[in-house]
Amino acid sequence: MTGRSVCPPLPQPLGQRPVGLRQLQFCDPTDRAIPLSLTLYYPAAPGSEGPAAPYAFPEALSGLGVAPDTACVQDAPLAGDGPFPLVLLSHGYLTFAMYNSVLCTDLASCGYVLAAIGHTGEAWVRLPDGTVLPKEQKYIDYVYEPEALEQAGRLLDEVTHTPP
Repeated sequence: MTGRSVCPPLPQPLGQRPVGLRQLQFCDPTDRAIPLSLTLYYPAAPGSEGPAAPYAFPEALSGLGVAPDTACVQDAPLAGDGPFPLVLLSHGYLTFAMYNSVLCTDLASCGYVLAAIGHTGEAWVRLPDGTVLPKEQKYIDYVYEPEALEQAGRLLDEVTHTPP
């Protein structure tokens, strides 16, 4: 026994489509030094294969155990029968972008694209290159911070004006 707990596996998605997951990074247009993280869940092309996307990273779990993989294929090609409705997801306070992976995977398996924001500073964020940005104490000390909503708006503006 290693002393580390292992989380139970995540459930399989409800829909019939395979699901892809891709992590993207943008710069905050008001402060180019602030990275904005986005995790996309989307209907993947039929027969997509590849490594399963991890659910979380150790810093986000705060010692709760070893996270299982998701039912998503990392960087799978997008299904070609779109367009698909887009849902912007802002995770719960002090959680992380993939906290709602089961919900996002279910919706993507039913034909939706979900864009889950990683709120830099307000949550643990892992960028696509593996860099981990910790929660900042100022966000832990306050229950409500309107900056997170403004950041979500800026990220949505960046996503909708950036070609894929």
